[in-house]
Amino acid sequence: MKISIIIPVAPQFQHAEKYLKRCLASILWQLEDEDEVIIEGAGNHDESWQKAADSKDGHQRIIWLGEKPNRGISASRNRAIWECSGDWIKFMDCDDMLAPYALSTFRSLAIPDSIQLVAGPQIKVVNGKLQGLSPRPPLSDIKVRNPTLPSMTFVRRAALMAVDGFRENIHFEEDWDLWLRLEEKFGLNSLASVSWPVCYYWIDEQERLFKTADHTVEYSGKRMDVREYFKRVYGCKPE
Repeated sequence: MKISIIIPVAPQFQHAEKYLKRCLASILWQLEDEDEVIIEGAGNHDESWQKAADSKDGHQRIIWLGEKPNRGISASRNRAIWECSGDWIKFMDCDDMLAPYALSTFRSLAIPDSIQLVAGPQIKVVNGKLQGLSPRPPLSDIKVRNPTLPSMTFVRRAALMAVDGFRENIHFEEDWDLWLRLEEKFGLNSLASVSWPVCYYWIDEQERLFKTADHTVEYSGKRMDVREYFKRVYGCKPE
């Protein structure tokens, strides 16, 4: 089983350089020989990219995709999906940390061919303070709430290719849109969960104050809230 870990680094994420090496340190010791880490982002002058380059020199399994126009996090992830060669993809953000032994524990599972996504709980860290395990809603609640985050999941690359990855015109809850399309394509029983944590999910409330997202999407010639779009396209009833 080959695992590709995808880490997008958006140039507008001003504090990426604080986190990226820590993120990589949580990953590199867990890799098997065939695994790879793909770091994707725009530009080549950001300090975080220099840190990624420094890591790349000593770890040949890090693939650095840079110097492309920034088209958003979904486009970054999609580019890495098309470029990677893993059987399974583990999504992470640059401020996440991979939980210890997450990869070896995942490899130990007997995963049926019908399973396309495996999601686990997260260990939440808020303002540098450990908050403990934070479970997400059950996957069966997919039509009323987002059941998981990218950093909590392992997804088959073939399944992502089959649904054309993330929709790049959706900039808020784009992950929920992807899970809904996987559920439509492969069925609810293709989405599985585990009880052990897969990542440390880092939240800096001060940095969040400066993050913005477009909550609307164009559909049938109209601009509408993305949750209204989910209602019309997927029959969701978001809470």
